[in-house]
Amino acid sequence: MTTFRSQLQDAVFGALDEVNQHRGASQRLAKAPETVLSGEAHALDSLGLVNFVVALEQRLDGVLPEPLSLLDDERVDLSSEHFRTVGAVIAYLEQLHQHA
Repeated sequence: MTTFRSQLQDAVFGALDEVNQHRGASQRLAKAPETVLSGEAHALDSLGLVNFVVALEQRLDGVLPEPLSLLDDERVDLSSEHFRTVGAVIAYLEQLHQHA
């Protein structure tokens, strides 16, 4: 049985796969909770982070009951801790779902 968290993780990892298609072999992001996406020693520049979020939103269409627009939400700050690591993104998505 697939858990909701594993569905979120699959969506995040799929978005990473899409971002990785545009990066060199040595710059590819690992599909691991501790992978740093933003902040100090970040792996993605601002455009890369936006591309990741757009790819993630598309993948979440089949996971969440309602469409989620992370870029249009005034509460979302891409430089926040919610987007610092892959694990933080997954935890943030769980939190958003619980408060929906």
